[in-house]
Amino acid sequence: MREYNAKRLVHNCWAPLKQLPNGHWQRTWHLSFSEKLPPHLSLEKVSTELNESDFFITLTQEGPKRLNATVTTLDDGWDDRFFFATYRLFKRIDAKIGTLETIEGQDRDLWRPWRR
Repeated sequence: MREYNAKRLVHNCWAPLKQLPNGHWQRTWHLSFSEKLPPHLSLEKVSTELNESDFFITLTQEGPKRLNATVTTLDDGWDDRFFFATYRLFKRIDAKIGTLETIEGQDRDLWRPWRR
């Protein structure tokens, strides 16, 4: 077993969470990619494919290599199951759209599922 070392801790900058007037919760992730996004990418179609139970995605393009992924949940966005759903979301975006370079301005290798 490795000895504890505080220098190994990584602080991930989670996107801010806000409660909507209808009681749902929402956060918007700012993602950048290593390459330009495909020109004929249907963000509406990919958003639908990324949805999970109580975890709804809306993708919007913010530049040639940048997307926002807005996640809306019915329950509090700090619920544990949404942490894992968020990590799956990153991996699925990486597989469906292109190689993520940063998440909320941090190198993707600092985030699950890539961080070891």
